[in-house]
Amino acid sequence: MAGGVGVAVIGVGFAIHTTLFLRSALSATGTVAELQSLKDDQSGGIVYSPIFRFAAADGQTYTITSSTGSNPPSFVVGQTVRVLYEREHPSDALIDSFGQLWLFPLIFCPLGIAFAAAGYLVLRFDRRLTVQMAATAL
Repeated sequence: MAGGVGVAVIGVGFAIHTTLFLRSALSATGTVAELQSLKDDQSGGIVYSPIFRFAAADGQTYTITSSTGSNPPSFVVGQTVRVLYEREHPSDALIDSFGQLWLFPLIFCPLGIAFAAAGYLVLRFDRRLTVQMAATAL
């Protein structure tokens, strides 16, 4: 149960971080330069992470590899995308899409809640069984 609560807290932390990021982020227009293919260790398949370029307010051009990939790819090479970034950290930019921004909170929160609920049910069942066994012994 505690592990589930911990995972849910991590998910909430990701959600808070994303919300704060969205409040202060600057916007720019970027382009998907290429798709990086990586082997997914869990499924054995391939996931495609977009590599995108954009010019920040400081005049520099940044090339970023997204930490979020998918199969099939969510983007195509040459696609124009809206990019969000913090003025102080343009190298941490994200593509403004639901999957790119909210994937981690969307995974961690429900998983954490499910694990916590399963742990709670097991704990409750164990206590009920213990009480029934104690009553039978008397």
